[in-house]
Amino acid sequence: MADDQRKGFWQRLKDKFKGQGSSPADKANEPTVDHQPGHETESSAEKQEQHQNKPDPVEPTPAKPQTPSEPTVLSTSELKTDNVGRVYAEALLELSQEQGVTDEIASQMQDLLRLVGEDGELHRLLINPAIADVERGAIIQRVFEGKVNSLLYKMLRVLCDKGRLGSLPQVAAGYLIAVADLRGQVEVIAYVATPLDGGESVRVAEQIGSALGKTVTLTQKVDESLIGGMKIKFGDKLIDASVASQLRNMKNNMVAAGRA
Repeated sequence: MADDQRKGFWQRLKDKFKGQGSSPADKANEPTVDHQPGHETESSAEKQEQHQNKPDPVEPTPAKPQTPSEPTVLSTSELKTDNVGRVYAEALLELSQEQGVTDEIASQMQDLLRLVGEDGELHRLLINPAIADVERGAIIQRVFEGKVNSLLYKMLRVLCDKGRLGSLPQVAAGYLIAVADLRGQVEVIAYVATPLDGGESVRVAEQIGSALGKTVTLTQKVDESLIGGMKIKFGDKLIDASVASQLRNMKNNMVAAGRA
């Protein structure tokens, strides 16, 4: 999609989140990915047969009403999104900022992401091709209306109308990643030979945070092969300051010197 088309769709998407609904023009200009789980094409005969033989859906337990709370540090190191997820997430984030509900929706998105995990009952229900779109929309209404922020609920209805509920995990991930960046938060994984105690962990997090100019959440993972020191991973960057790495470098330098 060209930049001007993307921007036009993004603006229309914001309007849909406010008023809900979709149009054929929106779907024609919607961003695409190579493959979307749960959206394989089917013939009309296959759809009719599935609709006739479909089992009665088992609905998940309705979501509980959420109340705003203090912003928490978002865990984003394992989250994955795509261009569809980012476009929807960007539109939702801008509107949530305008309405002052960014943190509330972030908290609800974390809960939603757990509900729609790839192996979750709700995710299977939402992408089941045997369930008619009207019925799927009714399920969304029963499970979420009045239980989550109205802006988030409208986004869910737009995703349903556009046949994009299979992309809900990517949309949720994109929103949480964007909010963490907005807050100046970064999740860092420290690979260590032996676990750091509380004081050491705090000092390492403060040093990394000072270097990055962000608030760091440090997660430790023990790797005895490191011997000592640590490896630091944040985003797609890896800094290797382990003893094992230093020994390898020393060995390589000695070998190179011997060949000189």
